[in-house]
Amino acid sequence: MKIVKLVLVCIIAFSATLEAQERELLIGTKIGASYSTFSGFRDIEYLPTPAYGVFANIPVSKRFSLQVGFDNSYIGWCRPIPNSKRFETAVIPVYTFPMLAKYYFVKGFNLQIGGELSILGSTMGTGIYSEYHRYNSGVLGGLGYDFKKIQIYARYNHGITNMNTARNVWVGVEGESQFLDYTEMNRLFQIGLEFRVYKRKEKKPQRYGKYRRPQ
Repeated sequence: MKIVKLVLVCIIAFSATLEAQERELLIGTKIGASYSTFSGFRDIEYLPTPAYGVFANIPVSKRFSLQVGFDNSYIGWCRPIPNSKRFETAVIPVYTFPMLAKYYFVKGFNLQIGGELSILGSTMGTGIYSEYHRYNSGVLGGLGYDFKKIQIYARYNHGITNMNTARNVWVGVEGESQFLDYTEMNRLFQIGLEFRVYKRKEKKPQRYGKYRRPQ
């Protein structure tokens, strides 16, 4: 634990000595891949799906920026059907509104943390045992790197909302009480690229008004 604290202190101290990169407003589109599964009672695997969206990266200070966006992607799960080459799947389209705080600890590299709200569409797939709630929420964390015109990122979404509409109940099984827990929460990894389509540089304040400094 002491080693981890020492490493964090070194990173912060090193980043403080670096010349801050030029901060600018970025607006663009993004494309990526998601790997989603649900925690809970099912024995399932990750479901790979594409993800698309738009974003706006708003500078706050030399080291921080705020990024908001809108994503059109999917969540769900899959698992192989025994004695078959087919897969049992649940594919749910989602419309997501992420909000991230980005800290630039080294020029270009940034640590990302935040949250998101999602609106779920209709479940598509085979073998779906229950319906899911329409809304979902989660916390985000990840890393990224900003090039001049492209941003790359890798994020993890930890769902905090139970999406399953089934009630958790106590039942009697062979004369003993047993708790049936149908709680399911989204777990999702996402990697992608964000492309700049608009950039507005911040205007630096003039020290001598409209006129140049006298020679």
